[in-house]
Amino acid sequence: MFSAVFIQSSASFSLKVDQPFLPEQFQTFSNRSEVLSMKTAVVILSDPKSGSEESLGRLFNAMFLVYELKEKDQDVALIFQGAGSRWASEVVRQDHPANPLYQAVRDKVVGVCGGCADVFGATVDAEAAGANLIREKEIPGTTGIVDLSRYLDEGYRLLTF
Repeated sequence: MFSAVFIQSSASFSLKVDQPFLPEQFQTFSNRSEVLSMKTAVVILSDPKSGSEESLGRLFNAMFLVYELKEKDQDVALIFQGAGSRWASEVVRQDHPANPLYQAVRDKVVGVCGGCADVFGATVDAEAAGANLIREKEIPGTTGIVDLSRYLDEGYRLLTF
């Protein structure tokens, strides 16, 4: 049997799937501000060194989403992870096509995975660009990485690009 818990403000109720769904059991929200805010961590993994349009497209799509969630006053975090750690020194360049969008979401950038930057040779460039190198989780063979499981523990949904 599957159960779901629905929460609104301090009140909550449970509904078991084997029971019929009755319209009065659900409340529709007439005002978007009444909907509970979602927390989202957007993780950029695409590699700028691939030289592909797909990689650049993933970067743009990730930052589009961060921008949209920021506009809706939702809790959103942008993280550069894996080969995506190389983007940290690219998007800060004035001549980069993603720079205007990066500047618009810059306040939502949590940082760059430090261990990833080391592995992908991006540490020096990321530091020179002023990126926050995160080494919060010790993993054998690395200098420490972003602890993505922490975001899950804190109720974030993780989206990767």
